Amino acid sequence: MDYPSLLKALYTNQDVEALYHSRLASVSARQFPFFLQQSSRTPEYPAFFLYTEEFPRFLGLFSKRKDMLARQLAALPPIALQQFMLGSIIYEVKSTNEIEGIHSTRREIQKLLEGSSSSRRLKSIVLRYQKILEREEIPFQSPEDIRHFFDSFAHEEVIAENPKNRLDGVLFRKESVDIVSGTGKILHQGLYPEGKITSALAAVLQILQDEKIPALVRIFSFHYFFAYIHPFYDGNGRTARFITSYFLAREYSPYVALRLSLAIKKQKKKYYRLFQDTENTFNRGDLTPFVLGLCEILAEAFEDTIRLLARKTEQLKCYTEKLRRLEVPDSLTQELYEVLLQAALFSGTGATMTDLTKTLRKSRVTIQARLDSIPTSWLVVEKKKAYTYKLNLLALRKLR
Repeated sequence: MDYPSLLKALYTNQDVEALYHSRLASVSARQFPFFLQQSSRTPEYPAFFLYTEEFPRFLGLFSKRKDMLARQLAALPPIALQQFMLGSIIYEVKSTNEIEGIHSTRREIQKLLEGSSSSRRLKSIVLRYQKILEREEIPFQSPEDIRHFFDSFAHEEVIAENPKNRLDGVLFRKESVDIVSGTGKILHQGLYPEGKITSALAAVLQILQDEKIPALVRIFSFHYFFAYIHPFYDGNGRTARFITSYFLAREYSPYVALRLSLAIKKQKKKYYRLFQDTENTFNRGDLTPFVLGLCEILAEAFEDTIRLLARKTEQLKCYTEKLRRLEVPDSLTQELYEVLLQAALFSGTGATMTDLTKTLRKSRVTIQARLDSIPTSWLVVEKKKAYTYKLNLLALRKLR
């Protein structure tokens, strides 16, 4: 990051006071109608963002990567795209849980997506992330919308983890809350009392919806504001990351938005350091390093997604060429092999009989007859709520 924070300027013996006032008064500064302070005993400062040269470079990069990603996705066969979608949700939910120290498995999340699990654990979170891909409209206009969303997203999970974290105010928490480090040091004090929480959320939601502000500035600034306000006893991080992914999906692509938490998890120390440095009194409300820091993480999410798709697409091409050298009874069996390959390669969850009949446009009886003709060592069948099918990639790798 080229932009030096005010906190870093302090450590390098610069005139922080003069630098702060020059930034705040700059024609390139966007001052928000919201004030930040480290604690009730420290001064408060207006939150602001400075439009630096780095920011338009990020916008140009993301525009190019958005187009590149769209071309990659458009070139994928239907089953490959569906399997990549499922894999993206699985890894996103798993990653956002791990950031919070919550254990979950790919298998557990997969079963919820398939509808083959009766467990209520994680169900609401998984289903909400699924709706991002379906581009479902979720209202985030008012504090009441935030509470309604939280009830449908994570409140049940939060209560199950600790019943004391049930919300007890009119909309949000009634009591004060401190965020502490592992050594017991207070890192942040959430806003208090509840009336202050509600009015603060109303103010930052207006910022989030203000289309005169570039989308990334308001989305990432809101990410910080939400954590700063801390309206719930627990679940604030999960909720903030979902809201961020929701708006990134609309601005860029659901597929890169559903890899944001994975990118954050890989840079977890940097992510939390951005919060801590922005919170510091000496930073004086400057959100520029935080926004640019999240832009760097988003850039990594784009690059990871594009690299992954390029690698998977190349593997698909290579394996498909191997499959086409097989002696098979008819073209339908050949197509079936290729669909089962896509199911194995792009997430490994497997394709259901419904997926196969819909993709190949043949009856269940016809597809089952072709499945029965595939050597058992080549076919992986799992019995879940519905049977799923995929090729055994180990067997395919041995094929010359």
